[in-house]
Amino acid sequence: MLTGSISSLGREYVISLDAVSAATGDSLGREQAQASRKEDVLNALGKATSAMRQKLGESLTSVQKFDKPLEEATTSCRDSRCARSLGRARELLRGSEDTAARLNLKEAVADNLIGLAIFSGLCEDRQGANQLAGQALTLARPYWPTNGSAIAYAIAGQDSKAQALAEGIARDRPEDTSVQLRWSLVQAFIALNHAKPSRALQLLRPASVYDATWVLLLHVRAISYLKSGKAQEAVQDFQHIRNLHSYHPDDPIISLAYVGQARGYQLLAII
Repeated sequence: MLTGSISSLGREYVISLDAVSAATGDSLGREQAQASRKEDVLNALGKATSAMRQKLGESLTSVQKFDKPLEEATTSCRDSRCARSLGRARELLRGSEDTAARLNLKEAVADNLIGLAIFSGLCEDRQGANQLAGQALTLARPYWPTNGSAIAYAIAGQDSKAQALAEGIARDRPEDTSVQLRWSLVQAFIALNHAKPSRALQLLRPASVYDATWVLLLHVRAISYLKSGKAQEAVQDFQHIRNLHSYHPDDPIISLAYVGQARGYQLLAII
């Protein structure tokens, strides 16, 4: 049985691992590591784990073969979820495009393109998000596709494009609550692009009354909490997203909540 703890020592963090025999309770090995910054704790934990594996008899060759930094492990987990969900989303999009083309429903295709653009951006495929958002705008220009493209552009880091689209719609539809709420979403993503998570949370506050089932709002808020160091709030929002799976079974953003919540728990362990 392996137990561990992370404690603060002045400005540093001490990571302790203890392997205990489940049969006798005797200690089989101990390992400690230190990290000078909170951001370095995961790497220190990974090194302590590798050292412990060698103490418990695993060969150096095996340790090196299967060793991977924890930060990379969670990133690769997110990447694999993104790859699976993007593949499924593209399959659904191809089917809907065929149907929409037969029925001349360009707005429906644009709507699906926007969904895929937003998810691509959240998976850090900014180039793909940018292309899909632009493609959606060539098909339809009603306020929703334009609003959705503005969100996708913001996620993709195209701040000026996002602001120009969102400001134009907000100006033309000042009484439309949905437009104004999505404008705040655009601003929040732009704030995150400039490493201002506290500003993003402030911008999202008026939309909180609609957070019961709005997955994208919950996701950007959870990410903002995570980047602000508010791990408990992030974990709660990611759990809220996971609970919405039966309500939005085809929303690929829900798959990202599992990795986001894991990162929240990692942060809780540190603080």
